[in-house]
Amino acid sequence: MAFEEDGQNLWSMDVPAREIHGIEIDDELIWLADPGNKECPDGQGSYSTQEGENGGQVLAIRRDGTTAVRIGAPSLPIYDSNVFRPTSVVAAEDLWVADGYGANLVHRYNRSGDLLGSIGLEGVEFDNPHSIAWDDRDGRNELLVADRGNNRILAIEPTTGKVNRVIGDGVVERPSGMAIWRNLLVVADLNGRISLLNSEDELLTHLGESGVDALDRDGWPNVIQGGLTLRPSVDPGKFNAPHDVAVTPDGLLVVCEWMIGGRLTAVDLPIILSVLSAPAG
Repeated sequence: MAFEEDGQNLWSMDVPAREIHGIEIDDELIWLADPGNKECPDGQGSYSTQEGENGGQVLAIRRDGTTAVRIGAPSLPIYDSNVFRPTSVVAAEDLWVADGYGANLVHRYNRSGDLLGSIGLEGVEFDNPHSIAWDDRDGRNELLVADRGNNRILAIEPTTGKVNRVIGDGVVERPSGMAIWRNLLVVADLNGRISLLNSEDELLTHLGESGVDALDRDGWPNVIQGGLTLRPSVDPGKFNAPHDVAVTPDGLLVVCEWMIGGRLTAVDLPIILSVLSAPAG
């Protein structure tokens, strides 16, 4: 689905995916990360996991809705005992795919879908590499990996797979989505907030904190009432479970939240930054 900045729907199209978990625009192609399964309602207030017929996959979709490239599970021994559940995809010089829900690896492909290498088989151990982003600030050219289960973001040298540094240790919690805008790293913390970090990896602020540990709520990210799983009440200006983020060129931050029905929230980053830089008093 494509929208104007004011929320008006421009167009939509069906795609052969079970769940669109990650999306990347690459010239005329739209890359989609599909983990291949989805929690679906099977009655009022009850849900079960339903598998897609194609399993985990990464798709390149043309603007007319046809499929240009399909990438399935890599031909690696680890997938003899693990499923392929890709959660995020990034198109830089090469194509990068995070298998966050499967074998806990990050794969590198060319645009034709040929596997060039993998990170996480040795040297670094991921625990749900849920989101990836390409960091080109100040000429860095690094791959950022939101290692959600380890509550950290890793800056990785793409040609060697070496970890250059750890970002957000003790600052980010359950990082689930990332976006680069100007000199900012914007992080969706699944635990109910958005974190803004500067080019020196220093925290500027958290946005939308509710003041409670959302993960401790029974039924989170939803609520349990009368034995049923229901959508929670969400307050304007507060976040429930930010799952991914994107930023338009002029600084409109869009936050996608994970819960029944979902929620998209638009935040004006230039206004936020002007408030942060204003003199005290």
